[in-house]
Amino acid sequence: MGGRGASSGISDKGTVAFDVNMKGSMSRFVIRNGQVYKDNGEEISLSAEQIMKNAKSAGYEVKTYTAKQAAERERQIAEDRRKTNEFLNIADAQMGGRRSDQRRITRGRRGGRRGI
Repeated sequence: MGGRGASSGISDKGTVAFDVNMKGSMSRFVIRNGQVYKDNGEEISLSAEQIMKNAKSAGYEVKTYTAKQAAERERQIAEDRRKTNEFLNIADAQMGGRRSDQRRITRGRRGGRRGI
């Protein structure tokens, strides 16, 4: 247990990830080396136990994952991302028009997400 940056003790019980469902908005967290991170890589200064306790007291739903479940969740996310990219690439190819205009439109539409 402990304060900032200390191991929450959660991962000792087999939990390596958890989701907080805030009435439709989902926040995903992972636990690595006793430190909690959001799914985008942002480090969280609270322990996993404290985050889950706060979420439950606010009336939010908390779902925990073991290492095996977390790996399956990551595999499903990667598969979904692959299918989405495939769909977007086909849509971009079928857009038609001049090649330079097509690239400019595609960058404007997809650039923020891909860092172009």
